[in-house]
Amino acid sequence: MFTSKGYAQENEGRWYDAEASYREAIRRGYKQAEGYLAGMFNRKGNTLWKNERWDDAEAAYREAIQRGNAVARENLAKMLESKGIALERAGRWSEAEAAYRESIQGGDTDAAKNLPIFFNNKGIALQKLGYRDKAEAAYREAIHLGDDRYAPSNLANMLNGRGIANENKGDYSRAERAYLDALRVHPSDTYALENLAGLMSKQGRWADAEAKYREAIRHGDKVPEETEPSCLIPKALPCRIWGDSMKLSSIS
Repeated sequence: MFTSKGYAQENEGRWYDAEASYREAIRRGYKQAEGYLAGMFNRKGNTLWKNERWDDAEAAYREAIQRGNAVARENLAKMLESKGIALERAGRWSEAEAAYRESIQGGDTDAAKNLPIFFNNKGIALQKLGYRDKAEAAYREAIHLGDDRYAPSNLANMLNGRGIANENKGDYSRAERAYLDALRVHPSDTYALENLAGLMSKQGRWADAEAKYREAIRHGDKVPEETEPSCLIPKALPCRIWGDSMKLSSIS
């Protein structure tokens, strides 16, 4: 009687009444009621998850797990991933990371795939806010976790910006380190190759500059557009190399 009553109350969303009915059935010695109660907590977690009541859903799933409901463990991992996504969108990075990591510990493979993307997104947000050191750390964590699609180019772009800023201040040593760091992260970054070649040209390092320009061409770049028509850079390196690349492309 009490299990049927509990199930009916559960279907009406009357979770506390349903729990009381199931507990009364357990007290009266109905063995199957424990399974009903565990299942109810799992289903309660599902409903709360849909309503984005993350903490309440987690508590319900944990209650179900404690009572031996195996499905609840998988649902909890999935729910924590969803929680991480929602927290990420709200800019609550620390909480989101914790949710993702806990989801991974629970065996959710999707969360393991999403964590590198999360760190890349965190890097973008921190970079926009001007927290470049923290953004760099986030990008590097994304790369460490296996993101070879987005984070390398994003980090390289940020390092290029650092190099340009140092170059404009006349600090060529730091500028070169930033460009080289960008290339370590993203070896085919033609923007970094162009920047490095331009910096080397300013310093009269013609052979090194030519090598970097040619490397940029090998990666599919035509050399900086602003230097193509003018041919005013000493020894006209970009212009000459751009002409060579046009000959090569016409042959191929």
